[in-house]
Amino acid sequence: MRTEEATVPSATRGAAGPAAGERWARYRLREPLGTGGMGTVWAAHDPELDREIALKVLHDELLGRAGQERLRDEARAIARVQHPNVVAVFDVGEHGGRTYYTMELVRGRSVKEWLAAPRTWREVQRVFAGAARGLAAIHAAGLVHRDIKPGNLLLGDDGRARVADLGLAIVEASPGDAGDAAHVHAGTPAYMAPEQLRGAAGDARADQFAFGVALWEALHGARPFPGETNERRLAQIERGPPPEPPRAVPRWLDAVVRRTLAHEPGDRFADTAELARALEGPARRRWPWLAGGAAAIAVAGAVAYAAARDG
Repeated sequence: MRTEEATVPSATRGAAGPAAGERWARYRLREPLGTGGMGTVWAAHDPELDREIALKVLHDELLGRAGQERLRDEARAIARVQHPNVVAVFDVGEHGGRTYYTMELVRGRSVKEWLAAPRTWREVQRVFAGAARGLAAIHAAGLVHRDIKPGNLLLGDDGRARVADLGLAIVEASPGDAGDAAHVHAGTPAYMAPEQLRGAAGDARADQFAFGVALWEALHGARPFPGETNERRLAQIERGPPPEPPRAVPRWLDAVVRRTLAHEPGDRFADTAELARALEGPARRRWPWLAGGAAAIAVAGAVAYAAARDG
C-alpha cells in the first residue's frame, strides 16, 4: 500500500524510529511502504492473528502530546467508517513513546501510480465509482476528508478502490464556517475548491470538488485548472473547465465531472452518495426501472396465460 500525504519539513530527530525486522509492540515490521506528513507506513506481521497488516508510525518531528493526539485522531476518524471502499483501521497504541496505529494492508498501488499507464474512460469510471462510494461513507460518518487526490486513493490487486489517508480529516463544519488556520491551510492547493482557496474550511462539497479535479485528471491526463498560483486557479475555476475536453468521453460522464467542478458549492451534487450513483452510468441507473418493467410484463403475461387457459 502506497499513499501520498502533504509533506512537512524535516526537523531534529527524536527517539529512535522503527527499522525493518524490528518488533513494534506485538508486530514485526517488514518494510516501509511510504511516508508523508504524519508518519511512515510499514508492512508488518501480526503474530497474534497471523495476518499481514500496515502499521503507521508517527514522524520524529511530531513527537509530543499534540502530534501523538493528532495521529490518534486520524485513527479514530478512519475507524468511524466501516466500508469496503475505505481502508480499515484495526488498532491504535504507543510503543517507545511513539504513537502508531494498524490498518488493512492493501496490496496494490495508488491511483496516481495506476494512472501512469494509459487508461480507458471505462476503467477510470469503474475505479472512481468505487472511490466515490467510499467518500460517501466518510461523509455519512460526519467527516470531511480535505485531501482527496489520486495519491490518496488506493487500487488493490483485487480491483477494489479505497479511500486512504484521513490524516487531515475533520468533523464537518457548519456551512460558511471559516475554521481555524490549520483547517484553512490543510490539503493540496491544486485540488482545493474555490471556497477553500478563499479561506473557508470547506465541507463535504469541497471534497466533491477535489474528487472532480482528480477525476478530470484521470480522464484527460491533465488537471482542469492548472494555474501555478491560487489566484490563477480561482480565475480558471470561475471560467469553468475547458469546454472541449482533451479526450472524448461519454456526454453523461462529462456532465457528471463538470457538475462536481461547479464554482458554487450549491451547484454541485446534493451529496456524495448522489455523485456515486451518477458515476454508475445511465444504464445502471435505469436498471431498477427496467427490472421493474420486466417483472410487470412477466406478471401480466402470466395473468393473460392463466385467463386464456381458464377461458
